[in-house]
Amino acid sequence: MYIDKFLKFKKIIINQITYDLKKNYSGSFLGAYWVLLIPLIFLAAYYIVFVKIFNVEKTNLDQGEFLMIIFIGIMQVISFIELLNSSENLLEKSSSVSFNFKIPINVFLLANIISASLKLVISLILCIIYKVIILDFNLYSFFSLFFTLFFYFIFCFGILKLTALLTFLFNDLILIIRFFSIGLIIISPISYTYETIPDKMNPFIFINPLSHFIFQYQDLFLNSTTFNIYKFGILFFLSFITLIFSNFIFKISLKKINFI
Repeated sequence: MYIDKFLKFKKIIINQITYDLKKNYSGSFLGAYWVLLIPLIFLAAYYIVFVKIFNVEKTNLDQGEFLMIIFIGIMQVISFIELLNSSENLLEKSSSVSFNFKIPINVFLLANIISASLKLVISLILCIIYKVIILDFNLYSFFSLFFTLFFYFIFCFGILKLTALLTFLFNDLILIIRFFSIGLIIISPISYTYETIPDKMNPFIFINPLSHFIFQYQDLFLNSTTFNIYKFGILFFLSFITLIFSNFIFKISLKKINFI
């Protein structure tokens, strides 16, 4: 269903993504190129701080692997926070265009998700390049990464629908989302693997949906040949339950307030 919409409205989605990038970086000399530079700057900063200055190592991880899991974790959280912030006034901005030109609101949601996820995708590509260089990335890892990102996009679709609706109904909620975003950084396993989470952090990290995506990325890049059906099952359940629930709430709420 969503793939059909993407193909049918491909030009509109691409134009919306381009517009978002230009708007986000308007006035800057490099413009939309910051989308490429920000992950590289983060990677360079973490390399200098953790590897060169503090010479940090984790048990069973070399410096490159430790740097990689921190990089993936922080870029996952940053991309998701960007997605949450994009929900502000999203329905108001897209509703008139959607009504006048008969374009489904889902098209604008999809464009927002892609825009917010670009930094994460670029970060994962950088990690793939590193693993290919050291000859430790195979076809299984590629397909597993594809499905992990697919589940993540489905999850984001559900979350964006809910947050766009809730910030439309309760404008003050955007302030709560900003505080929640700070909390996400604290309770995400940015510098922990699945096996090294402190006991006191366990409950907080496992109720955080992002943790399960981060753990899956860690598995793919640290254990290229390992398949964990339990972790994939969690991603599948988390993604589709979120999407189904948000679709249900979205349709009922918008009809009741005569939005559509």
